Amino acid sequence: MKRRIVSVLMALVMALSLLPVQALAEDAAVGEPETEIKQAEQIREGEEPGDPEEQTGEGEEPGDPEEEQEPGEPEEPVREFVQGEAQLTVSTAAMAAGTAGERTVSGDIYKALSVGGSLKLLNDVEYSGSMDVAFDLVIDLNGYVLKMNGIKVENGAHLTIKDSRSDAEHKFTPNDDGLWVRDEQNGTKTVKGGVIYGGTGSSNGTSVYGGGVYVVGGGRFTMEGGNIVGCTASTTFQARGGGVFVAEKGTFTMSGGSIAGCTTVGGYSYGGGIYNEGTVNLSGTAEIRDCHAKDSDGETAFGGGISDNGGTPAISGDVRITGCTADGGKTDAVSMYTGSVISGGTFDGSVQNTGTISGGTFNGRVVNSKMITDGIFNGEVVNDYGTITGGTFNGVVTNYSTITEGAISGITVTYKANGGIYATQIVPSGSTAIKPVDLAKPGYSFDGWYTSDGAQWNFATAVTENITLTARWTLKAQEVSSEQGLTDALADSANGVVRLTADITITAGLKITRDVTVDLNGHVLRYDETANPDSIFRVEAGKTLTLTDSAPTATHEDAKLPAGGLITGGKGYRYDGGGGGYHIYYYYGGGVYVETGASFVLAGGTIYACGVRDGAEYAYGGGIYAEGGSATMTGGAIRNCVVSTDYGASGGAIYAKAGSVTMSGGVISGCSAKDGGGILTSGCTVQITGGRIENCKASEHGGGLYISGHADQISVLDAAISGCEAKRGGGLALIGFAELELGENARITGCTATEKDDTEAGAIEYGAAVYTDLNNPLIFNYPGNFLYANGGRVEGSVYVGTNKIGSKNNYVDFVKATNAIDHTDGKPTTVFTGDVYCEGDIRGGIFHGSVTVTDSNGNMADTSKYNYWKFCSNLSGGSFYKPVRTECHVSGGTYYGGLTMGETAKLSGKPMNTGDAINTETNTPDPNGTPVTVTYDYGERGGIYAKQIVQAGETAIRPDVPSRQGYQFTDWYLDDTKYDFNAAVTKDLTLTAKWTANLYTITFDTDGGSDIDPITQDYGTAINAPAAPTKTGYTFMGWEPALPATMPAGDMTIKAQWRINRYTVTFDTDGGSEVDAQTVAYGEKAKTPADPTKTGYTFAGWELGGNAYDFAAAVTGNMTLTAKWKDSEKPTGEIKISKNSWKSFLNNITFGLFFKDTQTVTINAADNSGEAVTVEYLLSNKELTKTALDGMTFTAYTAPFSIASDNEYIIYVRLTDKAGNTDYICSAGIVLDGTSPVIKGIENGKTYCKAQTVTINEKYVDTVTVNGTAVTLNENGGFALAPANGEQKIIVTDKAGNTAEMTVTVNDGHTYGEWTSNGDGTHTRRCTVDGCTGSETKDCSGGTATCTEKAKCSVCGAGYGDLNPANHANLVNVPAKAATTSAEGNIEYWHCGGCGKYYKDAAAQEEIEQKDTVIAKRRVYYAPSLYPVRNGTNPASGTEYPGGVYGLIFRAAVSGITGVQVDGRTVGRGSYTVEGSYPVELYLKASYLNRLAKGSHTLTVLTDSGSLTAAFTVGSGKSSPTTFDAGIAVYTAAAVTSLTGLELLRRRRKEEE
Repeated sequence: MKRRIVSVLMALVMALSLLPVQALAEDAAVGEPETEIKQAEQIREGEEPGDPEEQTGEGEEPGDPEEEQEPGEPEEPVREFVQGEAQLTVSTAAMAAGTAGERTVSGDIYKALSVGGSLKLLNDVEYSGSMDVAFDLVIDLNGYVLKMNGIKVENGAHLTIKDSRSDAEHKFTPNDDGLWVRDEQNGTKTVKGGVIYGGTGSSNGTSVYGGGVYVVGGGRFTMEGGNIVGCTASTTFQARGGGVFVAEKGTFTMSGGSIAGCTTVGGYSYGGGIYNEGTVNLSGTAEIRDCHAKDSDGETAFGGGISDNGGTPAISGDVRITGCTADGGKTDAVSMYTGSVISGGTFDGSVQNTGTISGGTFNGRVVNSKMITDGIFNGEVVNDYGTITGGTFNGVVTNYSTITEGAISGITVTYKANGGIYATQIVPSGSTAIKPVDLAKPGYSFDGWYTSDGAQWNFATAVTENITLTARWTLKAQEVSSEQGLTDALADSANGVVRLTADITITAGLKITRDVTVDLNGHVLRYDETANPDSIFRVEAGKTLTLTDSAPTATHEDAKLPAGGLITGGKGYRYDGGGGGYHIYYYYGGGVYVETGASFVLAGGTIYACGVRDGAEYAYGGGIYAEGGSATMTGGAIRNCVVSTDYGASGGAIYAKAGSVTMSGGVISGCSAKDGGGILTSGCTVQITGGRIENCKASEHGGGLYISGHADQISVLDAAISGCEAKRGGGLALIGFAELELGENARITGCTATEKDDTEAGAIEYGAAVYTDLNNPLIFNYPGNFLYANGGRVEGSVYVGTNKIGSKNNYVDFVKATNAIDHTDGKPTTVFTGDVYCEGDIRGGIFHGSVTVTDSNGNMADTSKYNYWKFCSNLSGGSFYKPVRTECHVSGGTYYGGLTMGETAKLSGKPMNTGDAINTETNTPDPNGTPVTVTYDYGERGGIYAKQIVQAGETAIRPDVPSRQGYQFTDWYLDDTKYDFNAAVTKDLTLTAKWTANLYTITFDTDGGSDIDPITQDYGTAINAPAAPTKTGYTFMGWEPALPATMPAGDMTIKAQWRINRYTVTFDTDGGSEVDAQTVAYGEKAKTPADPTKTGYTFAGWELGGNAYDFAAAVTGNMTLTAKWKDSEKPTGEIKISKNSWKSFLNNITFGLFFKDTQTVTINAADNSGEAVTVEYLLSNKELTKTALDGMTFTAYTAPFSIASDNEYIIYVRLTDKAGNTDYICSAGIVLDGTSPVIKGIENGKTYCKAQTVTINEKYVDTVTVNGTAVTLNENGGFALAPANGEQKIIVTDKAGNTAEMTVTVNDGHTYGEWTSNGDGTHTRRCTVDGCTGSETKDCSGGTATCTEKAKCSVCGAGYGDLNPANHANLVNVPAKAATTSAEGNIEYWHCGGCGKYYKDAAAQEEIEQKDTVIAKRRVYYAPSLYPVRNGTNPASGTEYPGGVYGLIFRAAVSGITGVQVDGRTVGRGSYTVEGSYPVELYLKASYLNRLAKGSHTLTVLTDSGSLTAAFTVGSGKSSPTTFDAGIAVYTAAAVTSLTGLELLRRRRKEEE
C-alpha cells in the first residue's frame, strides 16, 4: 500500500505542544493533530525517531486529523499529497545523541519543518497547511511544484530555496486580479524550474502578510533559484507582500529565480511581489514579474513589484522587475524608502525613489525624492524634492527641486503657476512634454497649461524650443437665491465663486472672511432700507472680495435700474462718535468697506445708489471705503453713489486712505461728494490706467478726482475724466501736497469749475480741468503739488495755486512748498488746450491756450532784506503757442505766441525748490543762475519764429521745426555757421533759419496712353510742357488738372483726358436678306444681329477674313462681316430587291416578304446640289430607330450585293451629302427561307395505340393538312392527331413554299400481355404492339406472412411485404426452475424456434433477453462482524493487551460504502481504508484510534443500501516511554452490540434462501 502523507495544521503546533497528553486525547474529538505534535516534541528533546513500522503498525500510516463536522453537514474535501520517495537529509545536531554525520530518512514536509536539514522534492507536493520554518532548512524544488498555504520563517531560522532542475516547465493562467493559477494544459504563462505555489499568507487580525513567504522574528530567507508563483495576500484591510513579506528584523536575499503572478488585494495594498520593513538584497538574475498591488478604491496600492517601508533594500546586478502594476498608477515597479540603494537592474514600470539610485536601466516613470547619481532613464523622471547629479536621460525630466548644472541637456519647458515657477521639464528635442499633475487651488478648477499667446498647450505637440506654459484656473461657483444661502456660501471655502440666481434683499452687512468672487449674474443685491445701516460687504483684513457680473445686459422690473447685476441701498458702516446723550454719526463705505490689509476688486456689476444723503455728520466713500486696504477697479461701474453731510463728505464713489487705488477699467458716473465727487484719496498709491470718470460732482474740490497728502507718491492717470463739476477743479484737484502724473492716453475734457475770482481782471476760473493748491499756509517742508505733464490731453482751464515759500503778507521762514506743472525728461508731453492761470511754476508742457503767471502775494515788488521776489513763480520750461503774460520770473521755455513781461517780471535763474540752500545770515536763497535769451529768426521768410529763455552756461533747446511753403528747413545758423545745440549759451543771441528749395515732381498718368516721363524741378521754376501722349482708339483732350506754368509747392499727379473713337461694322449677307450696319465705340463689342435668311440654305454664322467672327471681341476699327451659308436639304435614295423598291424610312416593320432563293440588293441615291452622295448600308434582323442607327457602324455601298437564304433582313441605308446632311431609308422585313418545315412528336410509318401530339417546327407556317383536311395549330405550334382507321398523311407548307410530309397509324387502345412481378410488391403487364411502350402496374395481394416467410401474391405468385413477427411458426413454453447454491435456475418463458426470440408471456407480447430468464446461484450471507487487529493478529474479543498499536476491522456483506462516522462525527478519508466488495472490509487506522478517548464509542458505516452501527470500547493500557505509542490506549474489541439499517440485507438474504 502506498504511503500517504496528509497535511498538518502547523499553526497550532506551539499552543498544543504545551498541553498534557490527556488534554490532547480529549481534543482529538475535534480533530487536533496531537500525534504529529508529540512526535515533533520528542525529536526536539533529542530523541531519535523510532522505526516507522514500529510506530504505525504493519501496513498502517499516520491518519489525517480532519476537521470534524456536525451531523448532517457535508464533509469537506480531503487535501492530501502522495509524497512518494522524498529525501530528507538531517544534520547531526538534529539527531539523537551519539549519531554521527548526516542521515537520510524517509522525507516529508512535516519532518523537514520539525528537524530542519535539506529536503529535495521527487515529485509535486501539495501541503494543505502553512509551513512554519523554525530550523535551518534547504528545500531543493528539483523542478517540481510545492503547493501550500504559505511559509513562515521565524525565530532566527534560515530557509534556502534552490532548484536543481531549472529546465522544467509549468504553465499558469492569470485570473481577473492578475493572480496566476496553475493550468498545465492550457496555461498562457510559462515558468521554468521548480515552483512554490498557492500561498495565501499569514493573518494578523484583519491584515494578511506574505502570501508566499513571511520572514519575521529575525528569520532569514535566501532564494538561489526556483520560483514563487500565484501567491497572494488578500483581505479587506491591509494586504502586504503577495510574494514575500520581510518584517523589521528579517532578511531576504535573492540572487536567482523569480517571483511571478503574485498579488496583494485589500483596502490598503502594498508590494504585489515583495513588501519590506527589514533587509532585502536582490542581485544576480533575480526577477519579479507580473505582480500586482490592488485595492478596493484604486487609491491606496503601492509597489506592484516591491514596496519598501523603512527597510534597507539593495538592488544590483541583472535584476529585472517587469510587468508589475499598482492600482491608481502608484509605483508599478518599485516603491523605495530612505535607506534603499539601486545600483543595477532593469525596471519596467514606475519607480518611487526616496533612497539613492546610482545605476540601472529604468524604462518607466521615476519619481525621485532623494538622490540620483547615475543610471539610464528611458521614461519620464520627476525630480520631486530630490537631487540629480548625473545619469543618462532619454525621456522628459520634470524638475521641482535641484538638478546639478549641466547634469541634463535638452529643451526646457517652464511651468508657471500662481505667479511663480511651479516646475521645469527638460525634454529631448522633437519629443513631447509630459503634462504635470493638475494643480489644486481652493475654490478653483484647473483649466490647463497655456502659452504666452493664450493658446492651450497640446501635449501631443513636439517641443523644439524653450517654452513657458502658465496655469489657468476657473472659479468654482455656488448658486444662491436667498440671504441665508448667500451668507452660508460666503463662509464656505469649497467654491471660489458665489453666484446669484435671483434678486436678494439683505438685512445685515455681509462679512467676507475668505477670498471669494461674487457673481451678481444680472441680479440685484439690495440692502433693506429699514434695517440698521451698514455696508453691503465688509472685507476683513487679509481677504479679497471680487465682484463680477456674468449677465451684464440683464434688465430689471424697475426700469430705472441700470442693466446687469448691481448692489444698491447700502448706507455704510455707521459709527457713533458722540456721547452723553448726543450722537455724532460717521458713515463708511455704502457699498463695500475694505478693512486695513484687505482687498476689493470690482471686475463687473454696478455699485448703484449707495452712500448716505442725510443724518450724518461725516461720511466717507459712497461706493467704496478703504483705509489701509486696496481698492481695484478693472470693470463694472460705480453709479449715482453719494455722500452728503453737514460737515465732511469725501469720495462719492471711492474714498481711500493710506492704502492703494487701482483703476484699469470700468466707469464711475453720476457720483457726488463735498470733496472728490468721483474718487478721493489721501496718502495712497494711485494707479489709474484705464476706465472713465464722468459726470461726477463735488460741492468743493475735485469733481472727478481729488488727490491729497501724497508726499512721496506718484499717481498715474491714463484714462478719461469728462463732464465733471466742482467749485474748484472740475476734473481733478491736487490739494495740500500731492503729485499726479498724466499718462500718454489721459484725457480731461468737458469739465466745469463753478467758482471764479472776480477780483482779478478777466475773472479767473478755478480750474475747470485742473486745480492745484496747498490749501494750508503752514505746510512745513513739503514739496507741494506737482502735476507731471507726461502725456495726454487736458481740455479746459488750469489753475496752479500760490507758492508758499515765504510771503510778503504771510511770512514764516520755515514754510516752504511749491505748486507746479512739471515734466519728466524722456516722456511724452501733455497738451493743454485751455487757458492756464498760474501762481506757481510751469516747468514743462505744450500750451495752446493763453498762459498768465501772476504775483498774487506781491513778492516781486518786495525790496526788503528777505528778497521775497526770489520765491515768486517761475516760467522755466514748456512750449507756448499762444500769448504768455507773466509778472514773475522767466528762466526758460520756448514762446511761439509771444511773451509779455510785466513791470515786476524779470529774467531769472531757475525756480527755487524745497530744500534749496538758504543763506543763514540773510535767511534767503542764494542766487542760482543768469538768464539769457535765444531769438529764432525766420530768415528769408521774415519775422521772429520764437524766443527761448535759458540759463547762462546751459544749452538752448531746439524748438519745433519751422515751416515755409516750398522750402525745406535746413537748420539754425549763428551768422553763417550751423548752430551747435550742444554748446553752452553765455549771452543773448539770435539764430537764423536757413532754407533749401524743395524738389517736387509732376507725375503724368496717361490712363493707358503712351508713357511720359515725370518732371522733377525746384519749387517755383518754369515748366516745359511735354508732347501729347497717344492711345489706340482714343483722341487726347488735355490734362486734369491743367499743367502749371511753374513747379508748385508739392508733388502732384495730372491725368490725361481722352475721347474714345467710334467705328462702322458692315454686314455682307451674300445673297441673303439685308442686315443693317452698326456704329461701335473703340473697345466695345458689336451686337450680334438677327440671322439673315436664304432659300435652300441654313445660316452658319459671320466671317471676317475667312474666319468665324467672335462678337465677344472688342472693335478696334471699321470692318465688313460676311455671312456663311450651309446646304440644308437632305439627299434621296431607293432600295431595290426583285420587283420591290423602298424610298423612305419605315416604321412598325413586319417580316412579310418571302423568298426561297438568294436575292440581289441595288441602292440608288441623289442630292439637289448635284454633288455625289455617300451611301452606306446596314443589315439587321430587327427593327431599329434612327437614334439607334446614329451610333452604329455601316458598310460603304459600292455596287449591288446579295443576301443569303435562311435569314431575316431589314436593309437600312444612310445617305450623306457634301454639306453633311444625313438621311435614312430602309426596306420592309424580308425572309429568305430555303429550309422545309419539321414535323415532331411522331415518326414516319409508325403505329400508335392512342392519340398523338404533333408539333410543327417552322416559324412561318402557311398550311397544315391531315389527309387533305386543313388543321389549325395551337399556340405551341402543334395539334392532336386522333385515332382513325388506316393511315393518316400530314403535309406542312411554309410561306416561302417549302413543304414536309409524314404518314402514321393511330389505334384506339393497347393489347396487353401476362402480369410479371417487379420484386417490390407490385406486378406489371405491357402492350404487345410493336413499338408501343404502354404498360399497367398494380400492387400484389393475397397470401399470409409468418415470422419466417412473406405472403405469396395470388396474381403473380411472388412473395411480397414484411415478415409477421407476431405470427410465430414454432413458439415453445419453458417452465420455471429454481436456483441453488451450486446451479443457476430460470423463470417461466416462451421461445420461438423460428425467429429465436424469448418472451415472458404465451401471447409473445413482452419480449425479453435470454439473460433475463436466468436466476443466479444463491450467495452465502456474511453476518456483520467487528474486531481489532494488531500487526495482522486478531485477538479474542474482550481481551486486553499491553503495548502495541491496534486498528479496527469491520466486515459486512454490503457494497458501496459512502462514509464512516464515529460517535456521529465524520471520519476523514485518510483515517480508514476500504477493500473488497460483498463482503467489504473497512479498516479504521490505529493513528486515528490513538486520538480517541477511552471508553465506549459507536461506529456507523454508511452504505448505498443504508447504515450499519456497531459499538466498541477503548480501554487503558500500560505506558512505554521508549516506544512511539507509549501512553496511547490499548483497544479492546467487543462483539457487535447493535445492527441497524439491515432490512434490505435481510430481504436479500431471504430471497437468496
